[in-house]
Amino acid sequence: MSSPTSTIRIDRQVEGSTHGLKPYVMILLGLAVLSFIGAFIQGMSVGEEKSFTFHPDGDPEPREFTVEEPNTVHTITVSQSPAGLPDNRGWSDLSVRVTGRNDETVLSFGSDFWRASGYDEGHWSETKSRYEMNTVFPVPGTYRLGIENVSEPAGYERPVTVQLREQRGSTIPLLVLGVIALLGGIGLGVYDNRQAVTEALQGAAID
Repeated sequence: MSSPTSTIRIDRQVEGSTHGLKPYVMILLGLAVLSFIGAFIQGMSVGEEKSFTFHPDGDPEPREFTVEEPNTVHTITVSQSPAGLPDNRGWSDLSVRVTGRNDETVLSFGSDFWRASGYDEGHWSETKSRYEMNTVFPVPGTYRLGIENVSEPAGYERPVTVQLREQRGSTIPLLVLGVIALLGGIGLGVYDNRQAVTEALQGAAID
């Protein structure tokens, strides 16, 4: 005589549902959304964008710009066309230097521009023609911005454009808060949903 067997069926709606989510999970997810929206607003431009064009040949004269308020956040974007560089071999290394009232270096950064192409299951090509840096100017006043250029082949003379865009504020604190809240909400949500499925399994076994 065979012993009776029982079959446990799990409702798929229960297994994949979100009814196990607790209010604190929804609060964390809401906080993440608000943080990302706040970061987007903080990253918006205020005031007039400043743009300078340099010609690398010779000795480019630094340009002056003014910061009106303390602790303002600026995005500095540097661009140069790599179209005249030799494919896969040429490069243009460009550094930006910002100095203060006593010619002390306040900020210095740089990167290179290049172009490359080849064949790998079809033709491909890549270029790098711009980079940017976010920085805070804690002290208002007049600053000077200059460039230094080294290239291969030497004397690459395509114009360089440097743009300064003032933001409403720093986006980093809100982005960090948003990522932490999002990961915490997802993690707790998955845990709560598993708990709900486990309870459903136990209830089905008892029945």
